[in-house]
Amino acid sequence: MGQEQREAASGEALSFKNLEIKIEGAVAHLFINRPRQMNTLSVETLKELRRAFGFFLYRRDVKVILVTSAGDKVFVAGADINELDAFDRFDALWFCDLGHSLFNLMEKIPQVIVAVIDGYCMGGGFDFSMACDIRVASERAKIAHTACKMGIITGFGGTQRLKRLVGIRRAKELFFTARILDAWEALRYRIVHAVFPDEVVCEKANELALKMAKKPFWQLSVLKALLNKSLDMDRKAFCWYETYTSLARWEDGID
Repeated sequence: MGQEQREAASGEALSFKNLEIKIEGAVAHLFINRPRQMNTLSVETLKELRRAFGFFLYRRDVKVILVTSAGDKVFVAGADINELDAFDRFDALWFCDLGHSLFNLMEKIPQVIVAVIDGYCMGGGFDFSMACDIRVASERAKIAHTACKMGIITGFGGTQRLKRLVGIRRAKELFFTARILDAWEALRYRIVHAVFPDEVVCEKANELALKMAKKPFWQLSVLKALLNKSLDMDRKAFCWYETYTSLARWEDGID
C-alpha cells in the first residue's frame, strides 16, 4: 500500500507547502496557494498536487473536488519559468512526465473535478484545467496557450486535450496564434462550461458542486470512467467495455 493509500485509509490529514485542502461534506476544496509566484506549477507543486489527488483516489465520501487558486488575478500562470530556464533536456523530459502523471491521475480518480478559473489561465495552467472534468470561469478570466511565442511547446498533453475540447481547426488556431481568449470567447469555443460575474464565481461553482454531490458516488465515478475511456476506444470495443465495467462496479444498485 502506497503512502497516499495509507493516509487515506487512516484518515490522516495531508499537509502541503503550496496547497490547501478543506473538505465540507461530499465536496473538497483544493486551493493552489502560490500567489507571489502567480500560482505556477513548480516541480514541488506538481508533486504536491499528485499526492493530493492520490489521496482522493481512495476517498468514497468525497464526490466533487473544486480547484481554485489564491488571489483573484491568476488561476495558474503555467509552469514555473525560473525552473524551466535551469533545466537541461533530461530535466525537461522528467518534468513533462511528472505533469503527464498528474493529469492522467486527475482523469483516473472517481471524483468530479471542477476548475474555477478566476484570472489568468495560461500554458501549463490551461493544460491543468483541461485535465479537470468541468471548467467555470469568472468574467475576468483570460485563457491561452502562449508556448509558441515563447519558443517552446506544451509538454503536458495540451495538444490532445484541446483538440478534443474544441476540434482540431480551433486547436490549431489557438496554438499557432497564442492569442489570449477572454471568458466569453472561451465559452463560445466550449473550453469552459459557464461564465459568472467575478464576485459570485466561487459561490456559483460551489452550488454546482453541491448539486452534483447529491448524486450517488457509484454513478458519478462510473460515468466519468466511461466517458474518459470512450475517447481512446472504437465504438464496438467500447460498448463491451461499458457493459463489463458497469457490471464489475455494480455494488449498491441504482438509487
